[in-house]
Amino acid sequence: MIFSNLNKSIKIILPIFLGVFLVYYSSLQVSFKEILVYFKKADLVFVLLGVFLMLLSHLSRAYRWVLFLKEIGYNVSFFLIVQWLFFLDTW
Repeated sequence: MIFSNLNKSIKIILPIFLGVFLVYYSSLQVSFKEILVYFKKADLVFVLLGVFLMLLSHLSRAYRWVLFLKEIGYNVSFFLIVQWLFFLDTW
């Protein structure tokens, strides 16, 4: 039981530590002011186009899952599938 809890803790703490370390290491290479300049120079049309395409991709994937699950006998809402796809893409 103790090793199970330890293993679970390591699976949670190690990715967080690795993420913090990689962000810190990346920030050593580029200054924060330089990043802000790039964000200000970004073309808003392309940013919005990317967000729109991402949303369209998630909605089409959710619709495919709803169709697939209906075929095997499960009735789930489209909204629930969309939520799960957004949740799973963050992992």
